[in-house]
Amino acid sequence: MITPRNRAAFTAVPLEGVKPVVARGSIKVPADVSDEHEFLLGLYLDRTSGTTITREDLISPRLQWEENADLVSIPRTVRVNLEPDMKRRLIEPTMVEIGGGVHAGRQHLATGSVPFDTVEEMLETRQLFERWRHSTGRCLKDLDDFADWVDFAEGNRAARSAGRRPHRTAGGSADDLKRQFLRALVRAEWGVELGHRSYKEVAEWLTVGGYRTSEASVKNAKRGAGKVGAPQRGDAPLVPHSVAVTDATVALLRVILSEYPNFDYHLAFVAGHAERLEESLAKRRRIGGKG
Repeated sequence: MITPRNRAAFTAVPLEGVKPVVARGSIKVPADVSDEHEFLLGLYLDRTSGTTITREDLISPRLQWEENADLVSIPRTVRVNLEPDMKRRLIEPTMVEIGGGVHAGRQHLATGSVPFDTVEEMLETRQLFERWRHSTGRCLKDLDDFADWVDFAEGNRAARSAGRRPHRTAGGSADDLKRQFLRALVRAEWGVELGHRSYKEVAEWLTVGGYRTSEASVKNAKRGAGKVGAPQRGDAPLVPHSVAVTDATVALLRVILSEYPNFDYHLAFVAGHAERLEESLAKRRRIGGKG
C-alpha cells in the first residue's frame, strides 16, 4: 500500500480480481481519466518537485460577488505534493518493486516508520523536510534521495546545536567535517598538524581520496586564527561539536584517520553522539573489510 500523505492511499501492486484501493487525498483526478488507480500510480512514480495537474474547482464566493458571476467551475493548475507529511519518523529505507499494468516492475523507495518522541521533534522535522524539498528540488523516490534528506536534516541540527547558522554546500555534511578538519590541521589543533606537508599536498591527498579540495581552501582554513573577539566576516572559526554523524561524514572520517590517526574527531562531532559515531565507524570497517 502506498500512503504518501494524510487521506491519500492507493494499492502498490494490484492483484487480479481485487479492486485496488484509491484514496485520492487532495488530488482531484481529471474527469477524462478512465482508470483512477493507474493515473494516481503514474503520478506518484513520475512526480518531480514541479509536477502539476489541471483541475476544476468551484468559483470562490468572493470572486462570485465581485464579478457578479454564477456558481461555476473554473480550471486551475496546481502543484502536486505526494511527499510524506512527516507525522512519523521514517526508518529502514529500501527499494521495492511496485506498480501494475503499464507501471509494472517500477522501483521506488519504501520505508518503515515509528512515532516521534515529542510533538516539537515532529514539527521541526516537518519544517526541515519542507526546506529540503524546496532548496534541492528533490522528492523521496530512491535511496540517494533519502540519504540526502537525512544528511540535510542532521547537518542543520548539528549547526544549531553548536550555535552556528546552518549553511549547506554541495558536499553536505561531509563539507562541514572537511572544513573543521582543515582548520584544526593548519592550526595544529585537535591532535593534527601540517608537519612537513604543504597546502597543495593536503589538497591533492583529499582530492585523490574522493573529496575535491583546492590549495586555496586549505590556506583559507587559517583565516581568523588567533583573533580576539567574535569571528568576523571571512574568518574560518574552529567550532567544536558542530558536525553531524551521517554516512557521508563517517566515510570522510575514515579517509582522514587513514592518514591522521591521532585526529581527535570527537571534538568535531556533535556532543552526545559518540556511541552512535563509533557504531557507524565499526560498521564501515566491517563493510570495508568484506570488500
